[in-house]
Parts: sequence; C-alpha cells; structure tokens
Amino acid sequence: MLAELLRRYPLDAPAIHAAVAPWTITHIGASAVRSAVDVVLDAAGRRLVVAIEARASGGAYLVATRDLQLSYYAEAATDHAAAAAVVRALAAALAGFETGDAPRRLPIAPIAGHRFVELRVNRACNEACRFCNTPADSPTILDEPDRVLAAIAAAAAGGCRDLLLTGRETTLAPELPTYVAAARAAGIANVRVQTNATTLGHGPMLARLLAAGVTEFEVSLHTLAPETFAALIGPAGLLAHAEAGLDALSAAAAPVTIVTVITAANLDEVPALVATIGRRWPSVRRLVLSPVAPVGDGAGALDLLVPYGRLGAVVAAALTAAAAAGIEASVPARCGLPPCVLPAALRDRHDAVRADRGGPIEPGKRKPPGCGGCALDARCAGPWIGYLDRFGADDLAPIA
Repeated sequence: MLAELLRRYPLDAPAIHAAVAPWTITHIGASAVRSAVDVVLDAAGRRLVVAIEARASGGAYLVATRDLQLSYYAEAATDHAAAAAVVRALAAALAGFETGDAPRRLPIAPIAGHRFVELRVNRACNEACRFCNTPADSPTILDEPDRVLAAIAAAAAGGCRDLLLTGRETTLAPELPTYVAAARAAGIANVRVQTNATTLGHGPMLARLLAAGVTEFEVSLHTLAPETFAALIGPAGLLAHAEAGLDALSAAAAPVTIVTVITAANLDEVPALVATIGRRWPSVRRLVLSPVAPVGDGAGALDLLVPYGRLGAVVAAALTAAAAAGIEASVPARCGLPPCVLPAALRDRHDAVRADRGGPIEPGKRKPPGCGGCALDARCAGPWIGYLDRFGADDLAPIA
C-alpha cells in the first residue's frame, strides 16, 4: 500500500523537494500506530514528522487536499509557524499529483521502540455519543480480523508492551477475546480493552475476556443521570446496562480505569459522579477527566464546549474528589484543557505537565500570542481552534 501511495504521489519528485525546502526528506514509511504514512523532514538538526492519511469526514487535521489530510508532530522547541507552513506547502505540492482516487487504506506497521500501540478494531456501536472522536467511517479502524491480528503481531515484534484495543464499542466484536489472547501469546504484557461496559453485565463476553488474559478495562462513563445519558450518550435504558457492567467488573476484581468526558451537558454532575465511582466500584484504580474536544462528531456539537473559567473549577473539584476517594486522576494532554486553567496545586495531574517532554503538536489547535511567554509552552499544545472561535482566549493565563 505504501508503494501504491508513492506511485500516485511521488515524494521524490522535484516539485516535492522544492516545496519543503529548506527541509529535506530523510525517511518515508508506515506510521507506527495508525493508518498513515509518515514523512520525516530535517533542517539543521531539527526533525518534523508529517502524517499523511486518507481523507475522512469529521477529522481534525492541519491541511487537506481532495483525497489526503496532513498533520504534523514535532519535537520540543519547534517553530510552530514554520512547521505549519512547510506542511501546507507539501499539501499543495501533493495536490498537483491528484489525478485519481487516493488509496483509502494506508499501511499500519508498528516499529521497534513503540512500547504503546492503540488499535481500533470495529465499527459497530450501541451508543451515539454526541462527542464521539471516531466516526463509523474512520479509516483508522481495522474492521477485518486478519488485519487486526496482523497488526497485533507487528506491534509485538516491534517491542510493544502496552496495547489498547479500542474502536467504536469493542465488545460488539465477537473476535475481541481472540485479539486479547493473541496479544498475550505474542508477549504483550499489558492488554487493555476500551468499552462502554454495556455488554459486560450479561452474557459470556466478560468471562471470555478475562480468560483470554485482558489486564485492564477502560470504561467510558460520563453520567449516572438517565436524562443526561439520553441527551448526551444514547437510549437511557443503556445506562442500567453500563452500571451492571461496572458491577460485574468490580465483582471480578478486574482493574478498571474510568474515562469521563466533561461537557456542558454533564458539567455540574462531574464531582458527584467521581465521588459515587469511588464508593460504588472499588476496582476503579484510575480516572481520566477529559474535557470534550471539537473533533470527530464533536466538531458538530460545539454547544458542548465549556468556557475554561467554568471548566477549570469543575475539573479541579473532580480531581479533589478523586483524591479523597483514593483514585488516581489525571487530565489528558490531547483532549484536556490547557494546564494554565488549573490551580497551581493541581497542575501535576495534567499529563502535559508531568510528561518528560512535550507531546505532539496537535492539528486543530492554535496558541494565542500570549502563550509564547508561558513556562509550559514547550509542553502544552494549546487550546482547540473551535474553542477559541467560540469563547476567545480571555480565560487563558500564561504561567510565569
């Protein structure tokens, strides 16, 4: 598939080299963790990785041609403006070669050194979360069992020690226990399953997954109020199934991480939800508090965004409630709010703050000018453009 892409888009063509100058292309290969081609650019010892993907609706990326979408991932101290400019120039040059349809599937080949790999393994889902970041037509989904098993084998061969099996709703894939067993047999020590838990309180799936060797469950739980569930997630009747699934996980003493997406619809419920989780489900070890991101289906649900002034206070209260319940809680770097919005005493719960180095520069985000003087500028990816367009930057306060 890489060869097919290069036939349609000759990355060694003079027009491509001219477009990216003074950067030079030093590597072209399959992405480590997703259905994309990575193009590595170098200029005076600076390194920039450009991800080229088949274009999909609802995604967030820096720039697109008719058939491709491009984003970039950079090392600390990268000049964001220069990086964005060269990616846009590359996209413009690639567009000149579009004479037919681009490949709809690009290669996935996990490589040595990637200890964490995430694989999306199915398209079915029994919920309809308004903020879902993986539309059903996403080209990142591997919905053929042979492809999933091949990707698991490649991940293990490349040194993966931590595999997350996700998708839409993973437990609706009957092959899921087979994937878990294959990963454990290949030597992957930690195999996690992301799920909404609605199928785990009945039927054989939970027992099959435990027998296959799953090491942890990541359960999406955003509310315990039926009316909020119906407005935000899907049919209210599914909430009881989600609770039953968590009860079954707790009874089995299975390690659980809860992922809670914070939106305008459930904002006022979140601190109490965290306290309830701590009381009711003792197998919950970790909690991820993820403010809604305007990507995927969320790009069309901007009413769910919350001003940072309100959001920061709620996240802080939820972090405090988690600590009181003995649960390790964190805010993710990608979907999370900028760390400057949190009180100083709680910023170490933000993944961008406690990382050894900055994370990737995210397509779909933009830093206001004031961020340039922030002590966390090299680590924080900044706010989403969709947020800035809606609320502006008044609630951001660069850290001295």
